[in-house]
Amino acid sequence: MTEQIYLSRRNLLTLLSKLDRAKSGDATAKTIVKYMNPKDPFVQTMDSIAVTAVEDEDYYVDRTPGVMHPADEPDVGTRDAPPSEVTINLAELRSRVFIGFKAGQEVRLRFKLDDLDAEPSTVVNVVIPDTTYTISDSFFQGMFEQSLLQYGKHFNEKYRFTMKQEFHHTLNRMFSNLAFQDLNLPNAAADSA
Repeated sequence: MTEQIYLSRRNLLTLLSKLDRAKSGDATAKTIVKYMNPKDPFVQTMDSIAVTAVEDEDYYVDRTPGVMHPADEPDVGTRDAPPSEVTINLAELRSRVFIGFKAGQEVRLRFKLDDLDAEPSTVVNVVIPDTTYTISDSFFQGMFEQSLLQYGKHFNEKYRFTMKQEFHHTLNRMFSNLAFQDLNLPNAAADSA
C-alpha cells in the first residue's frame, strides 16, 4: 500500500515561507511534522511524518525536474522573481486632509491593499504629497491595521513611505497606539525616505 499524506494550503505556504526565511538567513529546519488524527477529514496513513522543504537547486542535482501539468508550470518559475514595486500616491485622492479610521479603510479598499498584501514579494511605496495639510494616526490605522497584523515587524519591508517628517511622527504614534506590542512594530522614522 502506498502511504498517503495530505498537506493543506496553509502547510504548503508555511513550507515556502520557511524556505524564504532560510534564504534570508533565519535559522529554520524548513520542516513541519504531521501527526495522524482520525478525526481529520483527510487522514494520513502513517502515525507521524516530517515534511522538509528543499530548494530546487539543492534537490535536483543529479537529474532534471519531472514534467508538470502545464497549468501549474508558470507559477513555479515566478517564486524567485525579484520583488515588484507598486506606488500608491495619495495625491490621486485630491485632498489635503486625511483623517479618521473609516476614511483610512476606504482608501485601503480603493488602493486594494488586501490584494497587495497577498503578494509577499510586492513592495508598496506610499507617497503622501507635500501639499498634505494633515494626516491622523486613526487614518493610518484604518489604512494599514490589517497589513500590520499580517506583516508585524516586517511592515517596513513591505511598505515604504515618502512624506514630510512630521507625518512620520504620526505614523509612529499609530504604531504605539495599537495593541500590537508583541509584534515588535517598526520605527517608521528610522526607515524614512
